[in-house]
Amino acid sequence: MESKKTTQERRKGDRREVHLPVEVVLEEGRLMGYARNLSQGGVLAIVPGGVRVKVRVGEEEKQAQLIRVQALDPQNWGLALLFDEPMDMSKPPE
Repeated sequence: MESKKTTQERRKGDRREVHLPVEVVLEEGRLMGYARNLSQGGVLAIVPGGVRVKVRVGEEEKQAQLIRVQALDPQNWGLALLFDEPMDMSKPPE
């Protein structure tokens, strides 16, 4: 039986702790897909092709794909975004 990789093992690059303003803009005005399962409390929606976004981190704007959404608590959500092109980490983000 194969074990699942931890988040750290799946990462392709080192992380740097920052606290910068971020703006995420969905490129699609509407997401069309289908419901895989449904309950009284929610639905699992399958959207083909992924969710494309534009993200501004500080002063730098990048194209990216939304790859994971995580509820951190009732008021805050974490969005994992995969950049199309790597960010230059040799200079500190502004």
